[in-house]
Amino acid sequence: MVYRRTHQVVKRLAARRSAILAAARDAAAEAGMAAVQIAPVAIRANVAAGTVYRYFPSKA
Repeated sequence: MVYRRTHQVVKRLAARRSAILAAARDAAAEAGMAAVQIAPVAIRANVAAGTVYRYFPSKA
């Protein structure tokens, strides 16, 4: 059987991505791009560091 993402899963993934982006934006606003590192962004977004890499494989 093929896996299809449900509406709830899509919503949760989008919310997580938005939280990561907001955390990175906040970190950059406070201390510049040098402060945008994976671990602090993950803590701010309340996700694991691996989750940040899953959504954004690089800083670019």
